[in-house]
Amino acid sequence: MKKYIGIIAGLTAASLAAPAATQAGDETVPCLKRSVAIKHLGKKYSETPVATGLTNNGAVLEVLSSKTGKNWTIMVTLPNGTACMIAAGQNWEKVPFSKIFGPKA
Repeated sequence: MKKYIGIIAGLTAASLAAPAATQAGDETVPCLKRSVAIKHLGKKYSETPVATGLTNNGAVLEVLSSKTGKNWTIMVTLPNGTACMIAAGQNWEKVPFSKIFGPKA
C-alpha cells in the first residue's frame, strides 16, 4: 500500500472520514478494518498510535508515528470499526506543551 497525502481542511473535515479525493484528485482514501490497518502500518512503517481524540460524531482520530518520526499517518476510525487513512508523511515532530503554552506558573 502506498502512503497517501491528503489535504485536511480542519478536524471537522477529518472527522467525516468518508472516502474522499486525495491531493492528486484521482485516488480515494484507503479504508479498511482498524486492526488490519494498525498491523500493516506497524509492520511496514514501524508506526504505532502516538495521539488519539474522539470527534463530535463518535469517530476516533489517531496519529500514528514511527519511533523516530520518520513516517506518520493520520487515520479516522468510524464507530463500525472501519479505519480510513486520511494523511501520511515524513518527519513527524512532537511539540512540547511548554513550547505552545509556555512554562507552568
